[in-house]
Amino acid sequence: MKQISPQKPSEAKLLKGLQVIYLARHGETAWSLSGQHTGRTDLPLTKRGECNARLLGDRLRGLGFACVFTSPLQRARRTCELAGFGPGAELDPDLTEWNYGDYEGLSTPDIHLRRPDWEMFRDGFPGGESFDQIGARADRVVNRVRSIDDVKGLRVSGDGPPTLLRDVASVQYGTTVGEVDRYDSQRVVSLTANLHDEYLGDAAKHVRQALQRVGNPPRGVTVAVRGQIPPLLETVSGLRTGLLLSMVVIFLLLTFNFQSLRIASIVLLTVPAVLCGVLAMLVITHTTLNVQSFMGAIMAVGVAVANAILLLTFAEFSRKNGAPSAEAAVEGGHNRSRAILMTAAAMIFGMIPMALGLTESGKQAAPLARAVIGGLMAATISTLFILPSIYAIIMGHARFRSPSLNPYDPESRYHENA
Repeated sequence: MKQISPQKPSEAKLLKGLQVIYLARHGETAWSLSGQHTGRTDLPLTKRGECNARLLGDRLRGLGFACVFTSPLQRARRTCELAGFGPGAELDPDLTEWNYGDYEGLSTPDIHLRRPDWEMFRDGFPGGESFDQIGARADRVVNRVRSIDDVKGLRVSGDGPPTLLRDVASVQYGTTVGEVDRYDSQRVVSLTANLHDEYLGDAAKHVRQALQRVGNPPRGVTVAVRGQIPPLLETVSGLRTGLLLSMVVIFLLLTFNFQSLRIASIVLLTVPAVLCGVLAMLVITHTTLNVQSFMGAIMAVGVAVANAILLLTFAEFSRKNGAPSAEAAVEGGHNRSRAILMTAAAMIFGMIPMALGLTESGKQAAPLARAVIGGLMAATISTLFILPSIYAIIMGHARFRSPSLNPYDPESRYHENA
């Protein structure tokens, strides 16, 4: 260490324009007082050590420093703070004290009890740093100081006497943004992450919760979630809209086909059964509600509605021939149960290999198959056992009338007035 002493006028004139490095040792600690080797053990200063640090600040007051570096250990940081250089000091791991290894905390007499012939510069410290490692750290510190001196020596004038940067500006180490990113001409700070063993929908929920915990951003700052999350949300929203729109279109087509709002409503009552079956299967198989499962739900709704139409068409045919609504419902279920079971079974058994997800690509399509299986199982039970009962109740007091407006049609209500 180099002892600090006030500069005399002649010294100041001699050192003007040259780089000067001041080395200051930390204040007294309990181990330095007892003579123990203190390396990486993070000890605080004693009262006397804090007093010494303040005296160091008095000795250095009035000097301008381009940069101040300190060890990250608390005794060095505290000395730097009490000396008045804390706010501008930068932590440098290369200034960390010598690693004494196995001799950490031992005094020289204690070491001689173990090895009477031990000499520090010859034998070193077992388990600690070598002199080459210490020298390499010192070289890095010196090179770092030299780099800022090179910047200060840059010439800033082209004509006349040379003017250096140190003559017109103060140069010191600082922090700044290493890269400026822009999106639509606006400066942005991007936080990116990759997913591992987690679904994108769950990650999106975690991101929303994190943003809620942080609170509202400062004025002039906006937070936008980008990447794969916005397309996922748009796709799921589009599928919801598509599912609702398909139900509306099916209802209108059924109303036009049967000329009856009641029958169209009865057919659509199979949709809640499909959705319940889809959700139950997803819960049982620990599958998330994603794009694939949405598509599977839409497929299951289409097959279930087709089976319901098949059953009600035959039931309406029987009722048209004069059978009561209850008998017509039983007749329709009895005649079309085989076709409904064959259709559902073919779809379910065909989806089982995909639902197992044995391959990596199969895992991506597995939610679709599981949704179809769950939805069709629930829809088939509902179509064969629940739908006929609902049909018998709703159509029990309905009279059969032809929707024809043709006065020459014998079944038209306007035939008598023709």
